[in-house]
Amino acid sequence: MDRVTQYIENFSENNDEFSDSMCQAATSCKEKLENYYDVTSDGCTVATVLDPRLKLEYYKAFENQEGHTNSLEIKQKAKYAATHDSAAAPATKATGFVQSIFKKRKITPQSELDEYLNQPTVDATIQPLNWWKSNELMFPTLSKMAKDYLAIPGTSASSERLFSSGRQLITDFRCSLSPATIQACMCLKGWLKAEKHEEKN
Repeated sequence: MDRVTQYIENFSENNDEFSDSMCQAATSCKEKLENYYDVTSDGCTVATVLDPRLKLEYYKAFENQEGHTNSLEIKQKAKYAATHDSAAAPATKATGFVQSIFKKRKITPQSELDEYLNQPTVDATIQPLNWWKSNELMFPTLSKMAKDYLAIPGTSASSERLFSSGRQLITDFRCSLSPATIQACMCLKGWLKAEKHEEKN
């Protein structure tokens, strides 16, 4: 979200290169994103922290800038989520010698999170869920959280409507249109709709 906001701000401020209408559209887009971002849950924050490639590094990059969340607050949110989720999470199965070690350690969600964050981030090519599977015994609570927060969610967008709109354009008699032509037609349709909406308002 921060990168998107920063990009839109740079775009809207560069009046020499872009038209006024494009800069206005970029500003409106930024305002809309900020309105919706304020009402989102902490799920994205927790998911970012649970990504072993990122952890707190993303938030540390922005913590000195105005309007961005301090990494300490992010850590507290993750701790709360870990504590809350651990209440309903069954214990990870471990037998024999390994089980005795974990009993002695008396791992709590808070210490588990601290230990996880103290470790260096992993290579960007590593798949997060595979990493958590390999480290499940070391971080039992966090690994369960990772399966929930890092799983691909179902779309909430009206994808059916989008495909229906595409079907109206690409009929049996117009099935040879190039991707560039289809994209241009869909963009033109969106611009005309936006123009009509502005005229009504």
